[in-house]
Amino acid sequence: MTTLNDFYKTDLVDDHVAGDVNKLIATSLRAEHANTETISATKTLTDGDTPFQILTASGADRDVRLAVLSVSNHPTLIYNKGASNSLVVKDNAGSTTFATLAPGEWAFLLSISGVAWKLAVYSNTNAGTNAGLTFWTAVPGSPTRTSNTTLEVTDTGNANKYDKLISKGTCLKWTESASVKQAMVISATYATNTVTVTIIGDTMASIDANSLKYGAEKAREVNWAVAGTIGATGTDVAGHFYAPMEMKIFGADIRLGTAGNGTTTVDINDDGTTMFTTKPSITTTNTSDLDNTADSGTVAAEDSKLTIDLDAVAGTAGVDLYVKLFWTPNLNQHLT
Repeated sequence: MTTLNDFYKTDLVDDHVAGDVNKLIATSLRAEHANTETISATKTLTDGDTPFQILTASGADRDVRLAVLSVSNHPTLIYNKGASNSLVVKDNAGSTTFATLAPGEWAFLLSISGVAWKLAVYSNTNAGTNAGLTFWTAVPGSPTRTSNTTLEVTDTGNANKYDKLISKGTCLKWTESASVKQAMVISATYATNTVTVTIIGDTMASIDANSLKYGAEKAREVNWAVAGTIGATGTDVAGHFYAPMEMKIFGADIRLGTAGNGTTTVDINDDGTTMFTTKPSITTTNTSDLDNTADSGTVAAEDSKLTIDLDAVAGTAGVDLYVKLFWTPNLNQHLT
């Protein structure tokens, strides 16, 4: 049984009654209304397909596209039954990705008045039978570490737009010999069937099998600003920020409104101790130094005082300094 036509009634009092019964069947979500299938190409659903889609992606990650938006849409649950390869759940046009389902993961989607599909519930293998939305999702495309700061993801023809899915600010988590590591994506670029991802934060010395995941929330920010001429060194030059919780620190961007002639160097401290062995520095005639990585393993304790120092200023001073620190709640690593 692969479509709702297998369940349709045709022997009732008249066709009108049969039609009403068939609409009830389509929304009943009974387990018998399931399609179990192995797919080797994109699968596009219609309103005639059963609400339960139990699918296995053969040969590679496969797209599953939802039915064209209509008032006749019914709720749809998609489950990845396979042992490898992901199911990428998209809208009918293939332009919006709702979820990337690793083996054992599932998603439940609703059509809101035939105007928009919404991801209602999303679970995974480890979340339990009553789980709701999960925070971490397996990185699709068979990710492979290429250096301490880069990894590659397979995306044939850029069909899945993984460079958009795992873009700047995305938080990553993985394990190295069962030790949890975290980082933030600073770039994701596509070329020749491969997305190359560059990170800051913890050093990626290795990745335990199937442990690399991306978070549902992008990195948060702490922002400081120093107005006017940046003409003198100093400590705690822009006030302080008290950590509201244990903060996993990834890195920082610094900018000048107007470039100086010389080097402007900033230090970012946790209770007076630097978090950056290599300090962010803007060189002569430039206005920014972006994607600076904090020391690997840096975590600021709850209620720590975070401050910025000016360690060096340009001979001809720059004007208006902006500092952005990237972080995520360290407790997120314990979420499913």
